[in-house]
Amino acid sequence: VLLNHTVYLLDALHRLNPELLKNDWFLNQTFQYHALFGLLTRELMRLGIVQPAFIAGYFGLVVLLQWGWFRLVPALGGNAATFIVSEIIWQLFAAGTGLGMYQFLQDSCFLPSNISAIAMLWGIALWLEGRKTSAGISFAVAAALHLNYALATLAVWPAMLAYELWSRRRLD
Repeated sequence: VLLNHTVYLLDALHRLNPELLKNDWFLNQTFQYHALFGLLTRELMRLGIVQPAFIAGYFGLVVLLQWGWFRLVPALGGNAATFIVSEIIWQLFAAGTGLGMYQFLQDSCFLPSNISAIAMLWGIALWLEGRKTSAGISFAVAAALHLNYALATLAVWPAMLAYELWSRRRLD
């Protein structure tokens, strides 16, 4: 559960010991996509708590995923039965696949894509509840931790604004 993608530990290890992997192209040319997560990982490593923090973070994501989904269902007009059926269908057919081919809890790990997926889900749920500022913060978290979600946010936010304006005009 700690981290199957040990690649995310490389940047933190390199920054704590600059001579380690100093000539590695992958390490020196690709980590700008997950910079904030790298900073978090580095600080947790420096404090010596990366493993318990990642485990706690992952279980927090599990709770936030279910809670966010539970909030999204009534925002779309459903009830508890709808939530249960949607969970079953989601697990059977979509297997938790979110943006692109990312899964909401990819590899059962604490990863930037997992944090971003949950933050995006919360952003949508909060938007539907009319809590635009909180939604904006959630989208910002998603965008800050993963480049793909940053690009998706650039499309989703204006689309939701356009839909809101269109639906108001239609009601008027």
